[in-house]
Amino acid sequence: MKQSVRKATLAAAAATSVLALTTAPAHATGPRLATSHAITLTNSGNVVFTDISTGAAIVCDTSTGTGTAQDGPVPPPPTFSINSLTFSGKSNPGGWCSGSLGLMVQVTASNLPWSFNPVASASGVFLGTLTGVKVKIVGSDNCHATLAGPAGAGASLSATYTNSTATLTLGSTGSTTNLSVQTTDVNCDPTLFNVGDVFKLSASYKISPPLPTS
Repeated sequence: MKQSVRKATLAAAAATSVLALTTAPAHATGPRLATSHAITLTNSGNVVFTDISTGAAIVCDTSTGTGTAQDGPVPPPPTFSINSLTFSGKSNPGGWCSGSLGLMVQVTASNLPWSFNPVASASGVFLGTLTGVKVKIVGSDNCHATLAGPAGAGASLSATYTNSTATLTLGSTGSTTNLSVQTTDVNCDPTLFNVGDVFKLSASYKISPPLPTS
C-alpha cells in the first residue's frame, strides 16, 4: 500500500513539473503591453511664426512644454503627444513674444494635446506630422486672432524627430503646413496678416528623456 501511494505522489509531482515547463515559455514570450512615460520639451533657438504672404513674424525666444511618449512595440516609433506648451520672450514685459513693427504678442497654444506621428524613417531621422495645432494671439495693439487648420480644425505641420540629438524640428526646408489665420478683429493691422494667410512655424525642441527607438 505504501509503495502504491509513493508512486502516485511521484507521478503527480512529475505531471505538475511538465505542466509548468510547457506553459512557462508561452507566458514569457507573450506580447509586450504598450506603456507610456512623461517627457519635457525645451526650445533650441527661437520659435518663429511667419506669415508667408506678408513676411510678418512673431519671435519667441523661450518655449517649454510637457508631453507623453508611447513605449513599445520593439523597436518603438517615436510617437508622442504635447500636452502643454508655452511661448514667451524673456526681454519683454509680461514675457510676451516680439512681433513686427515693434509690437509685442502673447502666444497661447490651444486644442492640446498636439500629436507627433512618424510615417517614415531614414538614418535615425523620423519624418512625420504634428497634428492638432491651434494658436491664439493677442497683440499689444489689442489685436485678437486665431491660427488653425482648414475650417478651424487642428492644423498639420511637417515635423521630424532626430534620434541622435533627441530633437523635434518644425518648419525645416521643404516642409508643409496648413496653419492659417482663421479669425482677426478690427484692431489687427492688415499689413501684418489677414484671414486666410498661411503661417509657417519654425522651431526645434530637445526632448527629455530621449525617445526609445531601438
